[in-house]
Amino acid sequence: MMSFSRSILMVVVFLFSITRLPALQIYVTEGKLLDKYEPVSYTLNYEDIEGSPYLNDTLVKGLVRFDNGDTITAYMRFNIYEDGIEYLEGEKIQAIDNDFQIRYALIGRDKMVYLKYGYGKISKKGYLIEKVAGKCKLYLKHNIKFENAEPALTSYHQPKPAMFVKRPIQWFVSNDGGPVVNLWLTKSELEEIFGNQYTALERYRKKEKLKLRREEDVILLFEYFNSIN
Repeated sequence: MMSFSRSILMVVVFLFSITRLPALQIYVTEGKLLDKYEPVSYTLNYEDIEGSPYLNDTLVKGLVRFDNGDTITAYMRFNIYEDGIEYLEGEKIQAIDNDFQIRYALIGRDKMVYLKYGYGKISKKGYLIEKVAGKCKLYLKHNIKFENAEPALTSYHQPKPAMFVKRPIQWFVSNDGGPVVNLWLTKSELEEIFGNQYTALERYRKKEKLKLRREEDVILLFEYFNSIN
């Protein structure tokens, strides 16, 4: 019978090996998820790029629920730049090509929902992080931009490496079952969303000294709105 201490050691070694998997493995495309959902590969070689395209580099235990009711649990991470979920299958990291097959994914503490959303006059599809549930749903989108490498202009300059650059976050809202739309948190937008509760929300915001530039304060404001709405 395997000793208790040896069992603990094997678990620690397994977890350590997961967190140290190199990003290059995402380009391996063999294997399937539930023998139904084909993985995809990316065109960029991440080893040649500075910065990270991930919400969190470390793989964490997650759950994916598909529209047909199938669920899986695996070690996962979210690729912001590719707007996709990667999962550990055996010793390889795969990327899921969902096309609305995924209802939602729970990765660590984040609930990723694949939605159609409006950005100004443009309609897009992609993953949003659900921050507030309820009658008025609040979503957050992280953004990362890829910048190509640039050669040195002169012998006095340094070449610029290719890199992933973080961009400002974006808020989205769906009020009372309506469409998911971009939210800039302007006074006119909040008046339209909060309606006759706007004055009460303003009193609450000032009392609690909430700042709309802080992510956690925006979440608190919308949670309070749902609690009184």
